[in-house]
Amino acid sequence: MWVTLRFMDCDLLIVGGGPAGTITALALAKNHRDLADRTLVVEAATHPRPKPCGGVISGRALAVVTRLAGPLQALSGLPVRRVEVRHGDQTRVHTLPRAALAVDRRAFDAALMVAVRRQGLRVRESTRLVGLERRPGGWRAILQGPRGRYEVTPRVVVGADGAFGAVRRFAGLGRGFSRARLALTDRPVQPTDPPADTMVFELPTDSGVAGYYWSFPVPRAGGPAVRNHGVFHHGRRPPHPLRELLAERLPPGPSPRSAVQRLYQPGLACAAPGVGLVGEAVGADPLSGEGIAGAVIAGERAAALLQEVFERRDFHWSHWSRRVLGPEVRVLASNAFLALLAYGPWQQWVSGRVSASPLLADVALRRFCGHRHSPAERWALLRRVVTAGGLW
Repeated sequence: MWVTLRFMDCDLLIVGGGPAGTITALALAKNHRDLADRTLVVEAATHPRPKPCGGVISGRALAVVTRLAGPLQALSGLPVRRVEVRHGDQTRVHTLPRAALAVDRRAFDAALMVAVRRQGLRVRESTRLVGLERRPGGWRAILQGPRGRYEVTPRVVVGADGAFGAVRRFAGLGRGFSRARLALTDRPVQPTDPPADTMVFELPTDSGVAGYYWSFPVPRAGGPAVRNHGVFHHGRRPPHPLRELLAERLPPGPSPRSAVQRLYQPGLACAAPGVGLVGEAVGADPLSGEGIAGAVIAGERAAALLQEVFERRDFHWSHWSRRVLGPEVRVLASNAFLALLAYGPWQQWVSGRVSASPLLADVALRRFCGHRHSPAERWALLRRVVTAGGLW
């Protein structure tokens, strides 16, 4: 039994201070000031805090961040203009239609939180959600802060607290089963590494990884140039320890870190009356594991939807996923199926076709950059797909 204190009242509680939560708050501050003034943002850690991530942000997400947060010092990272796809002794280099940006995730996330504070929103770091129960007209949330436990009674709770956050669990939204395993580490740049503006994806030729290896540039102020190396494995149990597999490929250095990632699962609930999830709480792209862009874009859409439901006073939404994920929900659902194909028993056959196919690379890279094919381009693409051998 604990004594709860009235912390502060709020109509909207955002749990999580990563990109999804902070962009939601910034979009409210920019476009829906009245609701922003009745919002509380809580973060379990204190920024800057570590985040297992490759740290490359696509152009479609950068546009949202710049529009809502303005010019951030953390955005003075390394431009990424090329992608190198490797498979065995085959290498193909592609130019991005729109440059991405390699950032230090610690600095990037911290800068977004500073921007939220600068807008005057109420923020509490080192504050964890430890209880959530429904009450008439909303929710009763118990928060654990540095000085004890506190109570708030929001009308709506937004869960932006990561892959395995508390909001999904306490709201009874189901855990799902779609997972990925990651291992990653930073290493000083080697003479054999590609140019600093290039990110590398290597499709494995063995059965140890149902996924891919990556190598991304990482900005480091005042230190030696480094690259982030990692491995993405689609599924719960890789046949070999990923940290050991990754370490064997790299020069001596710190032991790789491991993490578990939630992947988007079609049909898994991400909303209930008065509760909505964004970002990694919903799930990363099942095919690529990318999560930052989806979190940023969903945060801006979530802010617009929240304003609407508060104006209508109708919190029994059944359209959260459709509105917050937008057209991407169809892509994510398709990628969930494609991941089973790409990382299943036919992985080697698929990897060979993908690495050799400029068409597939064009589709993937345009999608990564936020460029859509015109109707004429989509028709030409369809004709090539249905033509024998058209993909390659």
